[in-house]
Amino acid sequence: MRRLQIRADRAVSLALRIAEASSEHELFVAMLDAIETIRGRSCFRAYVVDPQKRSVRLSADFGYPKINIIPEQVENWLLHDGPVPHYRDGLEKGMQHTCAKLVSGNTVLGGVFLAFLESENEVSADQVNSHLMTEFARLGASSLVALRKRRLSTMVLEALEQSEEAIVFYGEDDEGVIFSNDAYHRVFPHYPNRQELLGRTHLDLYRMDLAAGIISDPLAHADPEAYLQERKLLAEQLVDTQREIQKLGNKTYIYTRTRSEAGAIMSRRIDITEQALAEARLRQREKQLQSLVYIDSLTGLNNRAHFLEYIEELSRRMKDGDLEAVTVFWIDLNGFKIVNDTYGHTYGDSVLRKVGLRMQMGMPEKSEFVRYGGDEFVMVFEEQITAQKLEILANRILTIVNAPINHDGTSFQLGASIGIAHTSGRDADLSSLLGNADLAMYEAKKQSRCSFKVFDPKMRSSMIERCALIDDIKLAFEQDQFELYYQPQFDTRSGVLVGFEALTRWNHPVRGFVPPDLFIPIMEETNMIEQLGRWCLQEACKEASHWPKDLFVAVNVSPLQLKNPHFALTIGRALAHAGLRAEQLELEITESVLLDGNEGERCQIETWKKLGIQVALDDVGKGYSSLSYLSQFPFDKIKIDRSFLKAFDAEEPEDASAVILHAIVELGKTLGKTVIAEGVEREDQLEYLRSVGCDQAQGYLLGRPMCAQDARKFVRKFRLPLWKRLRVS
Repeated sequence: MRRLQIRADRAVSLALRIAEASSEHELFVAMLDAIETIRGRSCFRAYVVDPQKRSVRLSADFGYPKINIIPEQVENWLLHDGPVPHYRDGLEKGMQHTCAKLVSGNTVLGGVFLAFLESENEVSADQVNSHLMTEFARLGASSLVALRKRRLSTMVLEALEQSEEAIVFYGEDDEGVIFSNDAYHRVFPHYPNRQELLGRTHLDLYRMDLAAGIISDPLAHADPEAYLQERKLLAEQLVDTQREIQKLGNKTYIYTRTRSEAGAIMSRRIDITEQALAEARLRQREKQLQSLVYIDSLTGLNNRAHFLEYIEELSRRMKDGDLEAVTVFWIDLNGFKIVNDTYGHTYGDSVLRKVGLRMQMGMPEKSEFVRYGGDEFVMVFEEQITAQKLEILANRILTIVNAPINHDGTSFQLGASIGIAHTSGRDADLSSLLGNADLAMYEAKKQSRCSFKVFDPKMRSSMIERCALIDDIKLAFEQDQFELYYQPQFDTRSGVLVGFEALTRWNHPVRGFVPPDLFIPIMEETNMIEQLGRWCLQEACKEASHWPKDLFVAVNVSPLQLKNPHFALTIGRALAHAGLRAEQLELEITESVLLDGNEGERCQIETWKKLGIQVALDDVGKGYSSLSYLSQFPFDKIKIDRSFLKAFDAEEPEDASAVILHAIVELGKTLGKTVIAEGVEREDQLEYLRSVGCDQAQGYLLGRPMCAQDARKFVRKFRLPLWKRLRVS
């Protein structure tokens, strides 16, 4: 072929134009000029692959006639390494054509197509053209890569300039600042302008910060030079990226320093003041919520929710072998209900706070103390405590609780019942531990008003039996298993039958006769006693309506009935339905029922009295404050507790029991009360009661409790005076 001869400087100039092109258009124009300088008039078309390698676009189409190529073939060639596209018809006669890919490394950047006139006597035209095209394609690809890098650098620089982040670049080997953007100077307005800042080291900048007083680090205030030395050391240790939260003045920033592979360092500060304030408010709110969730608002102690999570944590630690044993004290206050009922709940809350604070201050170290609810507290020790230490700790708590409480000019004492349980080993069940401590507390409460009990497996068996008994009691109501028995009462002077006391009996189909002292306490604890009491009242009135009108029936009243403001209506209905005169009904109240207060009970009893019924105080002398009750409440009768007759010895008339019996009878006479003694089992007891002037008596000597049918027979058979009946029997 005929090749044009060009000087070396012209060739260099053409190559530089291609290498230094500032746009794709300029690049491909320079390539066409170089080709035409060598080949003469040519047709040129260039395609560029997008950076994601998903499509191909036409970037240049120069010369005439146009090169006609199917676009789909071009895409297949460049994107999928398909066959070289075919030129369509339309090239002038004698024009040669060739093509080449623009490749950088293994990446295809695009492709160029060339067509030019060729003389007939040219030799090896295809080889020369192919070689020429390959060289220009290699040069064009390099230029296209450089062009994209320059464009990317420009875009990055523009982004850095416009960024709201405060950005500064330091040159390698501590060359100082080589770039800072406007945002950086807004964060640090005390710095010189961007031009004057060039060359300043990062320690120079920190010195300006110290002079401006915007650094809040305590070390910077205490020892500025030590602070600068610390910042220098951090910079020297920087290999990749360092990150910290930095406070400057009243602003908070995320401060990052990054070292590039070339050694330059970029420093960025992102303003997170609003986020930091929001997070601070959120943390404060979370703290408040946690306080609401896990702190008892009344006492300030940890509450049940905290306790349950704490127990779960202890369970995990025990399973992992990190904790060997756990001991639980379950503490229940005694007498707190009286405080609430007498002085009100506000007063009671104050007392709870005082008692809780006392116990908390008296706790040993390494223990957890919570208010579980109401007047119940739980103390947990992360160890298995010896029996001796258990006793010391329990007595310490009892002493603390039992100490006098002075509040609003009032002084009183509370007690406590404590249940203790402990467990150890990886397989320990802490949920059962809590139940065991609760069971032990229940046993302590039954034993004494201020005591403690350590859990024994027998307690669980007892509780299971108790639960079974509760179920049987409920079934007994449904199946009418309860029955009233009647024990006769006599006038000691005339020996005449005056009435009967109604006593509840339970004949269970499997258990047989269940003692009242077994099921009555359970019914009182489970609030079933009121249902039983209502039934007893109705049945007793109904049965007494069949007796002579000079006989009365005595019915025991439970604490719940005494407190029920509607119980007077229940009494009226029972009398009306049975057709019984009010004078034939006597209600017996044990003095222990009156412990919880006075005014409400007095009003209740006075209401009953207005109905015309008789009211008796039972178990007099057994304990508490009988004498004060006799003066405060309008009782008609006092019933001497059976324990005095049981201890009576006719051979020792000056014995304490005999003296007390005589004193109570004399007191009753003085107050104008009818006095009755229960538990008469021997004739000498009866004779003594007659001698001291006791009005009435009942007991096995005079008649055992009997069913309703036998009671009617008893009335018919023994309407004779008592003394004749005794001789007959």
